[in-house]
Amino acid sequence: MILYDCSESKAMFLDDEGALLDRADFVRNVGALASQTREGVTSIEYAPETENETELAIIHYINGSTKLVNIRCDSYSAIVRDIFKQL
Repeated sequence: MILYDCSESKAMFLDDEGALLDRADFVRNVGALASQTREGVTSIEYAPETENETELAIIHYINGSTKLVNIRCDSYSAIVRDIFKQL
């Protein structure tokens, strides 16, 4: 398992490409944690949608199903809270 180095201070500016990459890495890290602590979870991916200004975390399950979690404007601690509420 690879964990990515993330910094919430880098991710504060959503119009910066580096910030989006940092948030994507953070969500992948949360996915690695969830896959080890929640049965059936395989991964979580970050899906920003610029046209309607939403940010989603997509939870992937072993049976092929997915669940969408709105993480727009969330701090990193709020991302963890919102994702784990849905698991």
